[in-house]
Amino acid sequence: MEEKKKEDEIRREPIVDGFRVNGKMTGDMKKIRGLLSTLRFLSIVQEGDYLVAINVESRDIQKNPYSFSILYLHPDYAELMYTSAPGTSPKKRRIDMLRYFLDIATLAAPAYEFESGQVYQLIEAALKEITEYAQSSYDEIFAKYDSIKTEYELLHKKLRQTKLSNENLARENIELKSRNDDFTLKVRGLETYSDDVLTLKVQEWLSEHNSEINVTEFSRVHKVPEIRVEQMLNKLVVDGVLEVRG
Repeated sequence: MEEKKKEDEIRREPIVDGFRVNGKMTGDMKKIRGLLSTLRFLSIVQEGDYLVAINVESRDIQKNPYSFSILYLHPDYAELMYTSAPGTSPKKRRIDMLRYFLDIATLAAPAYEFESGQVYQLIEAALKEITEYAQSSYDEIFAKYDSIKTEYELLHKKLRQTKLSNENLARENIELKSRNDDFTLKVRGLETYSDDVLTLKVQEWLSEHNSEINVTEFSRVHKVPEIRVEQMLNKLVVDGVLEVRG
């Protein structure tokens, strides 16, 4: 259920798009704000040497902006960023945003001049898309839609499979690490001498080295901590097994 919830949230995430047009601020920002103030739905703020016009069209269940647009009016260019809700046509949304941008450009014209050539290019691209829709039959449009929908479903299925594979790999890595830790502990246990075995090793060493023992050397050879060797030697002396030379 939790995974399904996350997938639904990803699906509902709006798509962000936008476009930029060169321009020139011919009036001061106060004048531009006054011209755009007739659009009551706009929130206009000044950021340094440019203006930001925010239009929130809808909000999600947490009251966060969902469908919205942000227009940046810089001294030498304007940029419009906007969101498209999942399940809607990105092309239609772009046409709607272009129409909205032209309304803004008309209102701001006395104080802001836009590069007409770039505006015409945007309009031409929008008209081309409209013409493409108008000339296409229902079957052609549905075929395109069905093809995109099928491709999306395949990609979504691959994404789910990838997520499951990653989760399985993560579990396997945890299991392998746990086994490796157990193995390491077992190996260490095998490498550590019991008291009886260590006693025999000490006695063998003394026998082979003229009843003398270099604790550091013995510890290095047998991979036993020096403090344990010293403790064992003290025990053997106390028990009367070994005698300390004067």
